[in-house]
Amino acid sequence: MDPVCSAASSAASSIDADLLSWLRCVECGHQRLRLFDTRIVCASCHTSYDVRPPGIPRLITHQQAQRNAVHEQQWDTMPLADYEEICRANGPVWEAIDAVTTKYCSGVVLEVCCGHGRFLDVLTRTRHVTRAIGLDISVAMLRAAWNKGHRLLIQGSADDSPIRTGAMDAVASSGSGLSFLPREHTYAEIARMLRPEGFFVFDLLNFWPSIIDETWRQYIAKGRLPRRDVLREYKLADNMRDARREVELLGRAGFRLVEMKSVRYVPWFRGRVTKLGYWPGFWGTKIGYDTVFVCQKRR
Repeated sequence: MDPVCSAASSAASSIDADLLSWLRCVECGHQRLRLFDTRIVCASCHTSYDVRPPGIPRLITHQQAQRNAVHEQQWDTMPLADYEEICRANGPVWEAIDAVTTKYCSGVVLEVCCGHGRFLDVLTRTRHVTRAIGLDISVAMLRAAWNKGHRLLIQGSADDSPIRTGAMDAVASSGSGLSFLPREHTYAEIARMLRPEGFFVFDLLNFWPSIIDETWRQYIAKGRLPRRDVLREYKLADNMRDARREVELLGRAGFRLVEMKSVRYVPWFRGRVTKLGYWPGFWGTKIGYDTVFVCQKRR
């Protein structure tokens, strides 16, 4: 057998049997997908999807792939050691986010923008979580999560998700991954995936504290303050500027806000502080580093 075909066949056979029961076709929305030797095929429109070694289905449309190409390439080419250093540097912030997020995660939980599985590790240790599924645009990150033992992994985009309607008990995102997605459409997609009264818990980076951090970083590196172009840089421009606008978009998608907490921001000393705490409400989003939203889908 050709080595490429052999690897693809092995990848398809490695897919967890339960995973197909939560998936749908992203082209037509049909819920019956068939697993063949090397592919997943929709029983309705016959669209065929790759299974990436070691067993990760890629359910993404051509339009999605084009829209996410820059983001996908950035994370696919990032050295794993660099990503793990980011995790270590942001450890206290993400611990504060996780402490809120895990309180609302139970049953079958989908993590969108799961990266290399840092929060999937947390979910698998969470008492009331029965299954933790990871969705990410980067196959390199998903392979790193696979190597940590996670098997319910999907390559796809949260703004046009391959998860069936009403299939999830909770959807979570920890690490501000939604900062880089079209959020109005993404919130509607997440509402579609959730059962009635299911929880959606996620965080967004706040704009101005991020700008202060980046300005200081560039000043230290280059000895001068950056130009105004820093306000439009890829990793900063879509950070949250107005929490009230986010709450409005969430309401349109069918969510009610349960709570909102902003992780305390301590510029220049963040690496030395291990217990950050929170600032509540809308005023906290103006000065907090990262804001955690807890939402519940309305009946």
